[in-house]
Amino acid sequence: MDLKELSKLYYIQKLIDRDTQRLVDLEERLQSGVQILTDMPRKTGTKNPIGEIIPLIVDMQQQIVEEQKRLFEEQMKIQQYIDSIHDYQIRLIMYLRFVDLKPWSQVAEEMGGNNTAESIKKVCYRFLRAGKQFEK
Repeated sequence: MDLKELSKLYYIQKLIDRDTQRLVDLEERLQSGVQILTDMPRKTGTKNPIGEIIPLIVDMQQQIVEEQKRLFEEQMKIQQYIDSIHDYQIRLIMYLRFVDLKPWSQVAEEMGGNNTAESIKKVCYRFLRAGKQFEK
């Protein structure tokens, strides 16, 4: 497994966060549309803001569910890989960084022992490079 594969959880989570925010925005638009429809005189015409927003909300909810499924599947793959690592220090580094999605500084802090973010990062990347050499 390489860095790109290990980083999938981060990017899928970012997509979920972005889409969740978009869902909140759509729901707020729906609420403001309802208020406008009840508090103000109706405009003439066929535009129905509620009818336009509800399908968008349903689609966004379905998209988030699909992304969450992908997140879970990728998390299982990554955890399987990390569980196969015999070195407990590297295994912990990998979990903190790629499953818990913590920044390098926080990983170093949790590892303790006067480790710096840079030193922890180097240990991780060296391990990944060495693994690639053995895979060839």
